[in-house]
Amino acid sequence: KKEEIKKPVEKIQDNLKVIDKLVRSGQELKISGDLLLLNRVNSGGTIDINGNLIITQIVEGSIRCRGNFMMLKASPKANIVFHDVEVDNEYLQERLNRVELKNNEIRITPVLKETSWV
Repeated sequence: KKEEIKKPVEKIQDNLKVIDKLVRSGQELKISGDLLLLNRVNSGGTIDINGNLIITQIVEGSIRCRGNFMMLKASPKANIVFHDVEVDNEYLQERLNRVELKNNEIRITPVLKETSWV
């Protein structure tokens, strides 16, 4: 029974990438798993991800996410696409937002309690 519990945990750990570097203009990150980005995405920077995405800082570049959810703040200069649908920044609040696909609908929910990542 102990091995059954360990296997999913190992899979999750292998699937999650944590990056604490700035995504610069002209840089493109292609991620097949999940990503926790502890820094910002500059204008001209791109993240193309098949997994879930959490970005703790401002996004001024492009995001293409095909995971179950993504979490990010409102970023007026960003180009955000979730499951081939452009997310209008006017629906995002200045705090962290959860964007998810449920019953073929994209739902945007503000995270009520602000999280301190440091």
